[in-house]
Amino acid sequence: MAKYLFLKHYRGAPEAVNDVPMHQWTPQEVDDHMQYMKRFRGQARGHG
Repeated sequence: MAKYLFLKHYRGAPEAVNDVPMHQWTPQEVDDHMQYMKRFRGQARGHG
């Protein structure tokens, strides 16, 4: 069972470089993002 929940939000963050809603992304952009998030998850798990 997970001990923590990782939430991300952008309130107060700098203006987005790519300000296109995800439903307008190309299939390749969605796939690239999902691969990035899977790598991030693996790194987070690796650091406990």
